Amino acid sequence: AQRGGAVSVQGAGNSLVMRGVTAHSNMAQQDGGALLVDQALAVQLDNCSLSSNNADLGVGGSVAVEDCRSVIVSNTKVSNSSAAAGGGLYLYNTSAAVIMLSNITGNMAKPVSVTQTASQALQTSSGAQASRQQEAQQCAADRGNVLDRASGGGAWLGLTPAIFWGCNMEGNRAGVAGGALVA
Repeated sequence: AQRGGAVSVQGAGNSLVMRGVTAHSNMAQQDGGALLVDQALAVQLDNCSLSSNNADLGVGGSVAVEDCRSVIVSNTKVSNSSAAAGGGLYLYNTSAAVIMLSNITGNMAKPVSVTQTASQALQTSSGAQASRQQEAQQCAADRGNVLDRASGGGAWLGLTPAIFWGCNMEGNRAGVAGGALVA
């Protein structure tokens, strides 16, 4: 999948509640290796296990949430996942986030260059023409600010006030900043 390797929820007015869900070894070429939520009212993950997911050239190795009113993650394990930013969790422009009693371990924010992103985009689109090449390069350039960072191995928060309570964050890695967390 391009975005949301296992689940993709997009659009204002939508909400997502996941309880007792396991998402393992999913991959998105861009954002949200297991789960992508974009422009939703609310996201709640409770007692879930999200492991070994990958957002190959994007953000949120297990979970990417963008432009959402509220995010609650409780009693959830996010582990051994990778992305360019937010190896485990990526939260951007979310009004409020609460992450409690959760384990965020062994995730990695890996460096991805703009050139690599454009090249990969071309390889995944069959019969790419010159216009597609230009689109892929422009897309990669637009996203370059985040992709080059390799920050927030465990979690990456942008324009998102958050509370972490009773969480275990260990063994996360980042190439540039915030092995466990960047805010």
